[in-house]
Amino acid sequence: MIRWKTVLLLFISVTFRVTAQDVRITLTTSFQQMAVPLDSILMDNLTNGTSVMLNILPPAITSYEIDLSKGKIIYGLDELQNPGYGFFPCSNTPGELRFYAVLPSFSPISITLYDLLGRPISSDRLDCSPGISLVTCKPGGVASGIIVAEGNGYHQSFKATGGKEKGQPWIVSSAPASLPGLNRNDYEKAALQTGNFIFTPGDTVRFTVYAYDIYSDSLSAQPLDGDSLVVAVTRPCPGTHFVTDVDGNTYTTVQIGNQCWMRENMNATHYSDGTALLDGTGVGHLSQENYKRYWFNYEDNPDNGIVYGKLYTWAGAMNWDFMNGLPPEKSRGICPVDWHVPSDDEWIVLEMFLGMSSADAYDCRLFYRGTDEGGKLKEAGTGHWDSPNSGATNESGFTALPGGGRLDLESLFVGLNQFGRWWTSSNWYTTISPSDRILYKEVPIIARQCITGQTHGLSVRCVKD
Repeated sequence: MIRWKTVLLLFISVTFRVTAQDVRITLTTSFQQMAVPLDSILMDNLTNGTSVMLNILPPAITSYEIDLSKGKIIYGLDELQNPGYGFFPCSNTPGELRFYAVLPSFSPISITLYDLLGRPISSDRLDCSPGISLVTCKPGGVASGIIVAEGNGYHQSFKATGGKEKGQPWIVSSAPASLPGLNRNDYEKAALQTGNFIFTPGDTVRFTVYAYDIYSDSLSAQPLDGDSLVVAVTRPCPGTHFVTDVDGNTYTTVQIGNQCWMRENMNATHYSDGTALLDGTGVGHLSQENYKRYWFNYEDNPDNGIVYGKLYTWAGAMNWDFMNGLPPEKSRGICPVDWHVPSDDEWIVLEMFLGMSSADAYDCRLFYRGTDEGGKLKEAGTGHWDSPNSGATNESGFTALPGGGRLDLESLFVGLNQFGRWWTSSNWYTTISPSDRILYKEVPIIARQCITGQTHGLSVRCVKD
């Protein structure tokens, strides 16, 4: 049974400490150098442990002036109009699914959760007060579904996905209808809620930003009066926030330039038509089996596959039958329908979008290729990468993990937490000489190896057709 709750936003008061001088900053959220509007901002004072969630932001505003001394938004109030009513999407925190109910009078509403096949999973009724209410549920283990809200003559449905994504909030796929029409007095009451934020100059504040169509991200700073802070975020591919393979594994997506990439390595053991690859567990040396389609878990441990994805021979990655000659570039291979194994040129498009020069992009070098482009692809920190994970910012949202590889000549697994290697669909010459890409923990560059032994076990990252 899903438990729903409402929070009436208009009448919650918060007491803030009065300071001698207000500290006002401007906060902007940027997706690939384009400012985007938000629907909530969480401010955590890491120095004293206080926080405030600003849940209702002025519509169509992309730069938010914040008075830290009072813990509130002060920009955009004059643009607010008269109220409009209905149900509106809201950003979500991990494990919770939320939307706003904006109603003219006290009213019972019903909320029903359906799976993507239209089957009801849970239904509940609750009472909402006049004004703006924040409706929250905890769907538990449900990975995706349709929320239908009805009441007071208003009806709205939202498609929501992502409940099982590691540490990420649900994403509401419906286009947002900006909360219309609070007047200034109502807005000020609604904006000052959920928190006891206290700020003293010199404190460190973490700003976490949320919107219906971005991956939430944060920035920590010691803000001074007049500072302009920018939080860089990434975004799922429009209309394709998630993709599921034939084995039921679900992958998040990320838009990088004009390309749509998966944010995780493939973990399938079947092609999209249901044909099984060969299980490479304990298989040993493959020199006499150059064209067989194998998958591996690193060190034959399924837990590694869950985190880092499978490793594939090139024939396995490409679903290649050597009797039919060389496979074409951009073949679907192990990828789901409408996706394919990226070509060498598609990797180059990605690298040049991230700032790599043309001369470096087309060079075959293991080191000194580019500058910081690899760091923009690597997951930041040392949760999966060994130290030093040099230059890792994950600015692109690609979230590359160090899944290592399987060396065929020695039948050894090497490099977990130290490097990641990914197949391309491209060959050099007329023989089977596929290229790959490598990211290392020690350097922020992207290595391009133009000739790789096809029986090695490497990761696969898919790109949308």
